Amino acid sequence: MDDKPICGGVIPPPVIYAVCFLAGLGVDALWPLPLLPSTVQYAISTALIIAGLVLFVTALREFLRAQTAVTHHHPTTGIVTSGPFAFSRNPIYLAMTLVFLGAAIAVDSLVILAHVIPAIAAINTLVIPKEEAFLETTFGDDYRHYKSSVRRWI
Repeated sequence: MDDKPICGGVIPPPVIYAVCFLAGLGVDALWPLPLLPSTVQYAISTALIIAGLVLFVTALREFLRAQTAVTHHHPTTGIVTSGPFAFSRNPIYLAMTLVFLGAAIAVDSLVILAHVIPAIAAINTLVIPKEEAFLETTFGDDYRHYKSSVRRWI
């Protein structure tokens, strides 16, 4: 039996983003609202998606280097403070948000773009507070110091 702490019980953030994106697709199918001319749309969406993927991979690499859990269902063995975690406590959620925004722009939908708001609200109210409470309980002052010196998003 492994007695290392796990966060658990949190709605997986990719599920939150997927549900909001799919809800946006559904609403957009009924009431489409085009967003941008195609050349601008392509450039912005590509930049956002690439930035999000690079940020995601970089953050994932830091988790692997620290040999700690990426998901809520595995033991958390430490606080990652290097790489993108030096400027954001949640670079993976930031990466998912960038990809979401890029995808919404890629399909030229203001409706889908607007659905990033409930996604971020859900992450901020349903996921991050539970994670932060878990990390404070598990790592105490080390996490509180990190939390006070690094912003939640950017």
